[in-house]
Formats: sequence, C-alpha cells, structure tokens
Amino acid sequence: MTDTHPPAPAPQKPPAAKRPRALGCLATSLAAGVVGLLLVVLVGAFILRVARLQRDVVRRGSTAPGLAELRGLGCDLGSTVIESPKPITLVDAGPPTTASALVACLATEGKAVPSCEDVARTYVDAVHPPGTFVAQVRVVRRFRLECQKAYSPNGASLGDVTE
Repeated sequence: MTDTHPPAPAPQKPPAAKRPRALGCLATSLAAGVVGLLLVVLVGAFILRVARLQRDVVRRGSTAPGLAELRGLGCDLGSTVIESPKPITLVDAGPPTTASALVACLATEGKAVPSCEDVARTYVDAVHPPGTFVAQVRVVRRFRLECQKAYSPNGASLGDVTE
C-alpha cells in the first residue's frame, strides 16, 4: 500500500535572538533632534535680530527731521531720510566723498514728481545738514531712479552719484 501522508517537514532552526538596538536608535534620534532644535533657535534669533534692526532704521527714517517738509513737496509716505555716513562716488569720477545722509523721495506716478534739486533745497531749508548728503527721487512702479545727486551742506550740487 502506498503512504498518503505527506512527508514530515524538516526540523527548522529556531530564529536567532535579535540584539536590542533600541538604545542606539534612541540616542541617535535624540542627538539629531537636539541639533535640529538648536539650529531652529539660532536661525530664528538671527532673523529676529535682522528684523529689529530693519524696524529701527525704518522708524528713524520715517520720523527724521525734514520729512514733513518733503511730504509737503510731494514725496509719499514711503520717503525716508537715513542719517548714516556712507561713502559715495560721483559719476564724473571726482574724489570719493562721504555723505552724511540719504534723502530718498518716493513719488507716485501721475502726480507731480519733484526733482533732486527741489528735494535738496527743501531738505537744506528744513534741516541745515552738517555735511554732504545725497538726494534721490524714485517713482513708484517705474522701478528706476529718476535722479540721484550729491549736494553740499548749503545745497549746491556736487554731481550725479553712481548707484
């Protein structure tokens, strides 16, 4: 007679015991999390510091002396006066000089646009600047400067300024 029973399976080896790796993965995950958190904090602190500096510059510029008179001339609310020494180069290759202030007039397209001479004269009459300054006029939506010139403290033009 024939045997109808299937052959018995060969005995298998028991699975090898796994080593616990949880401690190594946990330590690596914690270290990566701490490094990531530290980077987020450092980048956030840097961004906050830059934003505060920008806010202070805008605040000082929007309340600077002479700005009310410039607004009366036709400069918009985006106009500013930044009083900080900045080296400038004149277009006619004159000697490098330092401007004590940048007077930036932002005008709206369609309204009367003041010239750099108008801006300089108004600023000199209102403030009596201590040194050379730069006057510039920019029209919203034209994406270019209408003019940018350096002036002496008495309002005499020193020439165009390179950007």
